[in-house]
Amino acid sequence: MKDKLKNSMWTIAEKLIAVFGLIFVTSYVAKYVGPTTFGIISIAMLVFQFIQTIALMGSDVILLKRIAQNHHSGLRLMMATFLLVLYCVLSIVGMAIMEEEWSADALVFICAAAIACLFSSIDLINIYNEAMLNARLNVIANVIGLAISLTVRFLISYYQLEPAYLAIPIVLATFIPFTIKLTLFLLYERRAPLPALRHVNKVFALHAGVRHVAHLLSDCRCASYPRQPNQRLLFSRRERGGHFFRGADAVDRLGIFIQCATGVVLSGVFCRA
Repeated sequence: MKDKLKNSMWTIAEKLIAVFGLIFVTSYVAKYVGPTTFGIISIAMLVFQFIQTIALMGSDVILLKRIAQNHHSGLRLMMATFLLVLYCVLSIVGMAIMEEEWSADALVFICAAAIACLFSSIDLINIYNEAMLNARLNVIANVIGLAISLTVRFLISYYQLEPAYLAIPIVLATFIPFTIKLTLFLLYERRAPLPALRHVNKVFALHAGVRHVAHLLSDCRCASYPRQPNQRLLFSRRERGGHFFRGADAVDRLGIFIQCATGVVLSGVFCRA
């Protein structure tokens, strides 16, 4: 019980650090690049985060339960899911990037969002650490990646560099935590041999592809609820015959408003506490 409580506290601490860091730095960056550019970044992340949810196919729930119950079996299922997620994400990203509607100015942010969500999708070690009650490893890795990403964003805005350079911290925000967690995973698991890829048989691959479908609809619904205002703005522009990215300025203003509202709510909670 004590370990579970510590695990939960580490997770809560990570979310609080992320929220407050994103509020201040994101507002500063948005002021520099303007509503249109920042709205394009928000739209790109919106699209690929939803693609990421579909590609995972509810694997987080299944993996968390399997690893907690049977460590070795969970590792085998994790490797099968890793291959499935990698294939799905790369396929969908390739089709999205080749879409004719992507403008030349937004292509750099689309590629950055695609790469960032790719690393986030294949970061199944995050689920493994949660199942093994090692959330502190996730928190340390994620906070390091977040701190470096926010610092790079701030420096780009402070020195007024080209907005295209913001693609670098977008990728670093997920690449650095994934690299750290993968390194720690390989170091800790060196004591026990990992399942070879040839041992990940068709049964596990089928389990990873079919069993997760039951959780896919609920995950998509949960992922779409916080993004419904942005989605309505985008689809309303499409229905009027507008370009996909012409609603970027409205999406950006709405996103900043939501972040400020989140900060006000959290500050009220802490004051009452």
